[in-house]
Amino acid sequence: MGEGQRDLSKVQSRKFLTPRKDKMKKFTKINNKTVEKDMVSVVFPTMNRIDDLIKCIESLYTSTHKNIEIIIADNGSTDDSAATIKRFFPEVIIQENEHNLGSPVAINNCIKDSRGEFILRLDDDEIVEPETIERMLDVLKSNPKIGMVGCLYFYTEEPNLLRMAGYDINMWIGKTKVYGQDQEYHGQLSQNIGRDATGGGSHLARRSVFEEIGLYDETYFLNYEDVDWCLRLKRAGYKIVVVGSTRIYHKRGGGMSEKENPFRVYLLNRAFMLFMKKNAGLKNIFFLPFFFATKFPLTIFQFIKKGHLESAKIAAKGVFDGLFHEEVFIYDKNKNKLKWNTKQQ
Repeated sequence: MGEGQRDLSKVQSRKFLTPRKDKMKKFTKINNKTVEKDMVSVVFPTMNRIDDLIKCIESLYTSTHKNIEIIIADNGSTDDSAATIKRFFPEVIIQENEHNLGSPVAINNCIKDSRGEFILRLDDDEIVEPETIERMLDVLKSNPKIGMVGCLYFYTEEPNLLRMAGYDINMWIGKTKVYGQDQEYHGQLSQNIGRDATGGGSHLARRSVFEEIGLYDETYFLNYEDVDWCLRLKRAGYKIVVVGSTRIYHKRGGGMSEKENPFRVYLLNRAFMLFMKKNAGLKNIFFLPFFFATKFPLTIFQFIKKGHLESAKIAAKGVFDGLFHEEVFIYDKNKNKLKWNTKQQ
């Protein structure tokens, strides 16, 4: 057996085949600000989506729960997003970043700047129904073992068509079961129900839970950091509940809808493999051979069949970077990758 093979074996046994021991920093306090009881701190990143952003903020101000603050991380927008928000919504806290910090770094910065007893993570292209935050809060407060609540997602373009109602995860094969996906809604998911995870566009949790288990894992950049946090929450003994009486409307595809966009392809494949490496534990004994024998070659073949050779290459790079290069990085305005650490903030 060659030297390279021996090294790979050691890496696999150490990193991939042992149950994850969470290394995220546990915060005794997120910051030194006085926590305001019953306040919901709404946090999310944005980048070059001012029209969607305005609609999102306007919907938040129709909420029946009035005690909210909004903290937005602008990831290097070039459409004057920050200036526009300051002009029309001066009460909104906006963090202006020179570079694209990605999702978890930007959201963590917002959380660190917050003062609410509760934290609600959204996406910038969502519309929140007036009663949604109040109903989510009611369920969250009803049981201290509920660590997080999510809501029903609908499409903005087709407001009675379900996008999702949470999902469960099969860690043996890395497959998610998405509930309610693309179903015409007739009240069939109106009951509150436990799930493995919900989409990152509707995480409502107590501040104390973030202080207990830590913030979002910044090695992801984009995709799967929300699911990773959900699994960490469940490992800590908490429940995740989707509140059936709530609605959030989300645009189709969002900001990165082109499946053959090489930038998106790289980030999605890297995040997926990083997620499985961190969370599957001993199940990776089965998952890794299964993935490289089935899903991986099929993905590459489909890209090549469509003539998307660059996407095929970048998908492979994403997979192997997720396996072997666990690092925190950001992108500058020219999409150059830069290494990052929190001391640079």
